[in-house]
Amino acid sequence: MMMSILVNHRTSSVAVEHARLRRLASGSLLAGLIVVQALAGTAWAQHEEGGKAPSFSTTDLAQIPGKVRRVLFQAQQRREAGESGEAVALLRTYLSKHPEEDHPLLRFYLASDLTLIGKQREALAQLQAAVDMDPTFAHAWLSLGEVAYDLCQYGLAGKAFANGYEYSPARHPGVLYYATVSFLQAQEFDRALQLLTDLVSGNHGEPELDWYRALVSTCLDLNRTEQASRVADDMLRVHGDNPTAWKIVYQFAAAQGDYRRAAVALTVVGYLRPLRREELSQLGDLYVLIDVPVQACRYYEQARPDSSSPRDYERLSSAYIAAHDAERALHTLERALERKPTTRLWSLLADLYYMQEDYEESYRAFRECARLDTTRARAHLMMGYCALELGWVEEATQHLERSAAFPELEEVSRELLNRAKAARR
Repeated sequence: MMMSILVNHRTSSVAVEHARLRRLASGSLLAGLIVVQALAGTAWAQHEEGGKAPSFSTTDLAQIPGKVRRVLFQAQQRREAGESGEAVALLRTYLSKHPEEDHPLLRFYLASDLTLIGKQREALAQLQAAVDMDPTFAHAWLSLGEVAYDLCQYGLAGKAFANGYEYSPARHPGVLYYATVSFLQAQEFDRALQLLTDLVSGNHGEPELDWYRALVSTCLDLNRTEQASRVADDMLRVHGDNPTAWKIVYQFAAAQGDYRRAAVALTVVGYLRPLRREELSQLGDLYVLIDVPVQACRYYEQARPDSSSPRDYERLSSAYIAAHDAERALHTLERALERKPTTRLWSLLADLYYMQEDYEESYRAFRECARLDTTRARAHLMMGYCALELGWVEEATQHLERSAAFPELEEVSRELLNRAKAARR
């Protein structure tokens, strides 16, 4: 049972990390759009004031008709005055009256203003028109990616960010990462894998930890566990001093059932930063699974605060029993039973006494077990066995007859009842 709980928890952790990754870009993308809008607006203002032309190679102001430049500047003035709705009306009117003077920048600015007044679906159409007119318009692609992402059109967002990266002179790798996040949301894992592999190749500077995290998760989505393992090793070579990197390796290894590697990775996390209580418990679980109960005891002890639950005490005492440290196991169970007695705790205590051949104390503990849960057939079976060892034949017979009523215990109960009959003679 402990193994299944651990696997489910680890798999869940990986899923949580993957979901966190897929939400990662949402806060930054809006800021990116605002920057694009600000840069574009500043460029136009500088031009009108005799300053430098904007850096858009596709929108050379010298080649734009004067009427278009004027309406863009007028729209910019309304936008700066907080009148984005009026800017939208101005640009729409101009486009309807002068269709022959349509231009990517008109569409781009109209989309920007539509976004500011919350009309993102209309903005999406305008940005699509802008890139249709000029497929190399990097800023329009980036804005299209942002709007598509907000509208949950993740496949389109991924394509838009990828194109924005391709046509942008700066080619910032963060944009490429936004594309991978979008493709992951769209469950286009092959496309995400291709981009992430490029990102961690070293061609874009030192790979960031989030890029590795995304690549490990994507490899798992595609059932490429060997590749995920290699990526994890590469990540540690670059970010080996970062506890988050080791936490990712721990989650990956545990999800794959490699509990030894998971235990090592989580132990290293503890060297780099203090482990949280749940992590200490998880590490204890791992050491139980790889049959190192002494280490399990150590971490269970650290994880157990004053308000520990019965389950925490059960794990700790079980580890002590496995480590053949009966004295500490007994002390732990006694403390737990003082706080909150449970059937499971009494059962552990009874088993501990039984292993020490203290049948009278074992009998008493199993009796408490049966008192708290009348459906526990094993408690009656074990009370019968302990009573036989103590020579309490009548008590043994009563308990064994009760346990014999349960099909799964009938055979062994009948054998012990025969012993009880023989003891009477």
